[in-house]
Amino acid sequence: MRFGHIKFVHSFSERGADTVGQRKYGSTLLHLALRCGHVQVASILLERGMDVEAQNKHGWTLLHVASRWGHLEAVRSLLHHGADGSAQNKYRWTPLCLALQGSHVQVACLLVEHAPDATGLDEQGTMS
Repeated sequence: MRFGHIKFVHSFSERGADTVGQRKYGSTLLHLALRCGHVQVASILLERGMDVEAQNKHGWTLLHVASRWGHLEAVRSLLHHGADGSAQNKYRWTPLCLALQGSHVQVACLLVEHAPDATGLDEQGTMS
């Protein structure tokens, strides 16, 4: 997965390989692909029916992962596939919080544009 070999992903998924099962800490192949910025691999897996809202044991969705690592095209693709921009992990961090933590301004702007309530803050400015 680390190198994003599209041909192998197609071949494995067409032959019924386990593309949904979770790995260490509950991460799916999609989590791993997105952490490495392999948007094409992620797109193939999403087309094969993987859950766009899949979470690992820490409550990180795919959008959390892509946002944290600043993968703009992956974030765009996930939002296009219906990912929830306001989802909170078990620490109550949203994808926007993680994008800002990593200084990924373009990702943060895209998240605000598509999920204006993505800050995770309530009216008093505290985590909701």
